Amino acid sequence: MQARLDGGKLTRRNSLSLVMLGALLISGCATYAPPKVDEKTGMYKASASLDGGAVEKRDTDVDLKKFRFVYLVTQSNVYPGRFEFFARAALARAGFTDVANTAELTEFIAETPALSSITSIEDPISRRRLAQLVGPILFVQVSSMWDGNVRRDVKLTVVDLSTGKTLLQIDHNRLIWADVDSEAHYPVLNEFNKWVKECGTNKERT
Repeated sequence: MQARLDGGKLTRRNSLSLVMLGALLISGCATYAPPKVDEKTGMYKASASLDGGAVEKRDTDVDLKKFRFVYLVTQSNVYPGRFEFFARAALARAGFTDVANTAELTEFIAETPALSSITSIEDPISRRRLAQLVGPILFVQVSSMWDGNVRRDVKLTVVDLSTGKTLLQIDHNRLIWADVDSEAHYPVLNEFNKWVKECGTNKERT
């Protein structure tokens, strides 16, 4: 009888270990699936919301139509290539279809004689100079970093490169219970979409 009891404990321990392992795997491996959108609200189907202090900067007094293109920089320690495509899809849905990453922007600069004075796009001064030469550029930086355990830190920053002014800044550090996208990514993207819509509404009023 004692042996059976011990075996039962062992089975329960194994089951608990598998559940914990599954949670770790889910937390670390985002699917970066095409975002599920609620057609009624136009928002992503998030299963979590941003904490009170997650939005660190939010300026909607801006005309988004003035920007020639978006300079996108993404960072993730889980499938970084897939994450960039995920971010591009979100930008396209928000209305930003002219998007260039660092490699694409560097190639554009190298092939444009009028931009020969730009030798780097890594520092703020060079980026501002570039925006002065080609026209306003919207800089969007998105990162999604897994801590190796059960948390994701998702950051999104939007900057007007022609002025260096930060227009939107979000830091969403989330303990993941079931799904990385709906708990960590979609709440940030929803706030970005709300910001875009509010910018457009404010511009129409002026």
